Amino acid sequence: MLEEISKFTVLLLVASTFLSCSRKISHSSGESLDIPPSSGRPPAYVQKAWEARYSYDADRRLLVPQYAGSRWGAVQQYKEEGELVYQDWWIRDVRSEDLEASPDTSITSFLNEDGNLTLIPQEAEDSFLEDNNTEQESTMEVDLKASEDEFPQSAEGDPDPFVPSPFSPF
Repeated sequence: MLEEISKFTVLLLVASTFLSCSRKISHSSGESLDIPPSSGRPPAYVQKAWEARYSYDADRRLLVPQYAGSRWGAVQQYKEEGELVYQDWWIRDVRSEDLEASPDTSITSFLNEDGNLTLIPQEAEDSFLEDNNTEQESTMEVDLKASEDEFPQSAEGDPDPFVPSPFSPF
């Protein structure tokens, strides 16, 4: 009896091993998360520009990006000074736009040395806004003086019950 149970267990393990190895993984959504290159979907414009291989045109000193036999991406040119400048952007052998020769790559940080955020300067472009702001400030000062006169503070200096006390960790 024990011998029959062990044979049945071995047979069950062998059968389950064959079945589990031959079964393909099925996703409930119908799409896999990693799309293989041969999935039938064409690559995006950005992917084509990223994967483009550059060919060098020695006569015009140009670096021309090629993807599947057509121009994709930014055409660059070597200048006599030795710098590399952008010329234009191509999509499928069609020139789509001119590019700035050397775009500004400076990064402005709004963090100071301590890592705190600094105030971002706002420049008023319209003089009307500046005039309007000065009028509002003067009316606010008058309103504050009037409100102080209407609600005098208590003579004893009792603290306001709605103002929380300052936090002290000790």
